[in-house]
Amino acid sequence: MMMLASDRELATRLELLYADESRRYAEAWSWLDPSVRASSLPVAGGWCTFTGADSPLTQAVGLGTQGEVTAAQLDALEDFFFRRGASARVAVCPLAHPSLLQGLAGRGYVPWEFEHVVVRDLGAGSLGVPAASSCVARRVEPDDSETWARVVAQGFAEGQEPDRNGVLLARVSLLVEGMRCYLAWECEAPVAGGAMVVRGDLALLTGDATLPAARGHGAQTQLIHQRVREATAGGCRLVTAGVAPGGRSHRNFERQGFLVAYTRITVGRNAPSGYAPAR
Repeated sequence: MMMLASDRELATRLELLYADESRRYAEAWSWLDPSVRASSLPVAGGWCTFTGADSPLTQAVGLGTQGEVTAAQLDALEDFFFRRGASARVAVCPLAHPSLLQGLAGRGYVPWEFEHVVVRDLGAGSLGVPAASSCVARRVEPDDSETWARVVAQGFAEGQEPDRNGVLLARVSLLVEGMRCYLAWECEAPVAGGAMVVRGDLALLTGDATLPAARGHGAQTQLIHQRVREATAGGCRLVTAGVAPGGRSHRNFERQGFLVAYTRITVGRNAPSGYAPAR
């Protein structure tokens, strides 16, 4: 397979894609549950999004892709989160302007997690035929939307009853403009779900979750293949996903020809004592 150059231009395209999807999720969340007061703010070339103090989508993405990040911009970022009673979380691309990480380090931000951004060049050869599996993946019909949300929420909750945030996170995906949802079935039972959104010639695969009892049966592989086939047929040049380093999803994407473009580090800082949240 032809190697894909991981450079600042590629990273900027991908980061802006992820940042814009975060903004779209916040917009959809405000429709689904106005009580959360979901919102977003453009800062330093990226987006800050708030979908609840404990939501994994409450973070800043894509900062520093357009140039130097100033102290005033970081002030605006922190005020956006702290006034809403949330910690400030920033996903930092290693190819962002160095001023971003320097500015955050100077404010006491600490590492919280890592994420690989993996990509596949759809012009670099055939995806091939997936290994034999008892699972089959297909796009969700409107009647199966709630089934998709339930399976994905339970998959992320390790098969347990998901909390309210987990259920909302799954359901909000159904409202994001252009989001396509997919289920993997085994013996006529839904066991895994995933989603895809296409923006121009880029496709983003997201929301992958498999019920614990069905893991290792090829469900995610089938979901990857189905979405990549549709992205290719739709004229996409690149497809991307975010995965935890060394995890099962990381290995599944690697087996399907995805390469690590770069590794994000998410850094965070809690609101200082005495900071007054928004009323």
